[in-house]
Amino acid sequence: MCEAIKFYNMNNINTTISATQHLLEGYTHWRAFQNRLLSTFFVELLSKLLHPYSANAYRDSLYIFLMLLFLAINIVIYITLESKNGFEKLVVFLFVNFWFFICSCTIWYPWDFFEYLFFYFLFFMVSKNDRAIFHYWVLCLVWMLTKETAIFVPIVLIACLIDVREKPLMTLENRKILSSSILMFIIVFAYTYITRNILFKYSTIDGIGFDLQHGGMANFINLKRNFLGMVTYSNGLCLVPVLIYLFYIAFCFKVYQYRKSIGRKFMSLWIVVGAYLGISFVSALVIETRIFFPLSAMLVWLYFSQDIIKVGFASSVAKSS
Repeated sequence: MCEAIKFYNMNNINTTISATQHLLEGYTHWRAFQNRLLSTFFVELLSKLLHPYSANAYRDSLYIFLMLLFLAINIVIYITLESKNGFEKLVVFLFVNFWFFICSCTIWYPWDFFEYLFFYFLFFMVSKNDRAIFHYWVLCLVWMLTKETAIFVPIVLIACLIDVREKPLMTLENRKILSSSILMFIIVFAYTYITRNILFKYSTIDGIGFDLQHGGMANFINLKRNFLGMVTYSNGLCLVPVLIYLFYIAFCFKVYQYRKSIGRKFMSLWIVVGAYLGISFVSALVIETRIFFPLSAMLVWLYFSQDIIKVGFASSVAKSS
């Protein structure tokens, strides 16, 4: 809770308010924000409850909501790690909370914390061998109302649940997974396109207006800007993404080297992490380091999805003690 309170000193809350306060009415920073309705709805609902008691009801509701979400992340981690030993729990808690501060870039939005929870549940489900497609449908549809990264649900289904070793490949179960994944893609893209092009009215940033430069899906393309920013180190915040991408590339060689021992589940999830980093490099701004916050959720269940790294880690701990 104390960490969540400290977070407010780092957060430019006015920017967050400008982006979210009138989003449900079609007024936000960018057309690309317009589909992120669910978390904004909850903040708006909370502000109506606080209105009789606060002169700055929306600001206070945003503070409370962000703090509750940050607390919820830690509670979810505690519950899902109930069967793990105390040392593993401690390491995970320290890692997730430390990573939160590493990824802080002065601005956070309510959907950032929802997105973290959704990625956490997604990797948790795969790690636990949950093959109930209905669970993934529920996650995808709720996630879709929060952020377009819901497309990672069908990506994970295809990468992790379709067994390419099956002969023939298109078994009944594989066909169900593939058809559900394709339908999820269509629904997420349709919802995103419709909300961005029908509900968005005007930008709350001076000079942006109707945000006509981002038509269609309204996604940003920041490939060149990210590449030049990281190569020339034009911003101090570039250090975090540079280290993240270098670590991923370097670790890929180790993952490939031990691919047979480490297991198909870990390999598949590792590829999904790479897909997330790749999409972020193309369409996000890597200096906005909050986009890397979900990586800690992914890495937690990457660790618990296999035994090789855990055995090596336990051996190192035993030797040091």
